Parts: sequence; structure tokens; C-alpha cells
Amino acid sequence: MLASTPWWRLLHEHSILYPPAHYLAREAAGLLLALLVACMWLHVGWQRKLPQVLAALRLPAVSQRLVAAMTVLVIAAAIPDVVLTGLWSDYLGRMRDLVDSRQGIIRASEQPILDWPDKLFAQDWSLPAMSAIVSRTPGRAFLRIDNDFQSNPPFDPACGTLPRLKGYGWR
Repeated sequence: MLASTPWWRLLHEHSILYPPAHYLAREAAGLLLALLVACMWLHVGWQRKLPQVLAALRLPAVSQRLVAAMTVLVIAAAIPDVVLTGLWSDYLGRMRDLVDSRQGIIRASEQPILDWPDKLFAQDWSLPAMSAIVSRTPGRAFLRIDNDFQSNPPFDPACGTLPRLKGYGWR
């Protein structure tokens, strides 16, 4: 199932890979570190009498199946990463071609850079910096999202307006 995620979009249009997964990975790193410390603590504590569940892992047949399962899981998890890496490289190439072929401000809303699959990587705030980074002629052109708040509102107007924040300022 994990290995097939790059092709889910062919079945359901709104299924997407999740490029910002590295944010989640950083958040999970703290939990993983705590788990590793707890496991090391338990390992030292169980030197004399190992629980039966962990003793079963020392059997060759069980440990071989565990290693095989983990190998398959790592390979399956690598497939979406490889696909995302290819899509990222293509995105950077298309952005470089766009920025190198134009001059001045390029309105991103009129470009295919916000269509599939580039919309996976395009974030409004990063477009000017990314266009400067990938350009072979820096300073000649850059991508920009319109900030008129009419064509690109920062929030859904149907949600209402901000509450009065009168009592929350500096005195």
C-alpha cells in the first residue's frame, strides 16, 4: 500500500503525496529519541531476566522474518520519496526555464507553476526566493503571487471578520 502512493492520484484526483513530510519527521524525531532512550533503559534493566517476547526475537527464524519485514518496509517507504525527488527536480527545472526566459515580475497566478504536480511544491511566500535561487541570471526576473487580497484572500470571507482585539495591546 505504501509503495503505491505515488499512483493514487490516478484513481482519486485529490489524493496527493505529502512533500512537507519532513516537518512531521522533525516533530516525530523527539518522540523517537524518547523511545530509544526508554528502550536503552529497559535493555540495561533486563540484562538478567529478559521478557519472553524479547527472548523470542533471538530465535533465528523470528529474527530473519523481522529483518525481511523491515527491509520490505524500508523499500516501500523509499518509493514515494524517490517519486517526490523526481517531481521536485522537474519543478526546479520548470521554474528555472520560466525565470530565465522572462524579465521583471512574473505573476505566478498566470503560470502553470501552480498546476499539478508543481502545486505540491509551490508555496506563495517561497516563490520569489526560489526563483532567485534557481535562476541562471539572478535579478533579471522573479515569480510573485498577487497580494491584493481580492483575487488571493488570506482567509475565507465566509468565516467572518477578526474579533475586536482592543484589550490585547500594549498599554
